[in-house]
Amino acid sequence: RVGFKTLEDGRKVRYFKSNGEVLGA
Repeated sequence: RVGFKTLEDGRKVRYFKSNGEVLGA
C-alpha cells in the first residue's frame, strides 16, 4: 500500500508502507 506523509520542511511525499521506500517527491 502507498501512504502519504508530510516532511519536516512541508513537502508531501508518497511512500510504500510495506518497506518505507519513498516515491518521487
